[in-house]
Amino acid sequence: MSFKSIKHTIWSARNIEKMQETSKRIDLFTSRRYNDFSCNTTKILDSILKRKSEPVRTDKIILPDRVLTEKQEVKDHIQSHFRTWTRQNPLDTNPDLIKQWEGVYHSIETIDPNIYQYLMEPIQLEELKSTINNTPKGKATRPLAIANGVLQHLPTPY
Repeated sequence: MSFKSIKHTIWSARNIEKMQETSKRIDLFTSRRYNDFSCNTTKILDSILKRKSEPVRTDKIILPDRVLTEKQEVKDHIQSHFRTWTRQNPLDTNPDLIKQWEGVYHSIETIDPNIYQYLMEPIQLEELKSTINNTPKGKATRPLAIANGVLQHLPTPY
């Protein structure tokens, strides 16, 4: 057997393996795309629209005239920002509006009060597990931002 025929055999075998690997990758990504399309619409829309959410970093605040890096300065600036980032609530400054809206917040007499009886009872473990297992894996619960996929793998307490 000549060197040329050995080279051709090896080259052919390599190309076959490469094509098989490419085919597997295509199948994997097609399957993933189909799964996202049917079960995780947010992920597929983010992919199609090329949206990428970056985590919020609060280790520094860059202002036009300086950079805040001290932990307390950063915390104070964030608190100040969220206290003032919306317009003033007119109810805070106008007592007449408060009186006008007071009646809206009274309980409605026609609603059966028994529907509220379970609201203050502790959440049962089975209800919590069911809720966690039925949520999409790619979503994060607020305010901790822990992905549901992580919560679904928590050990069961005894």
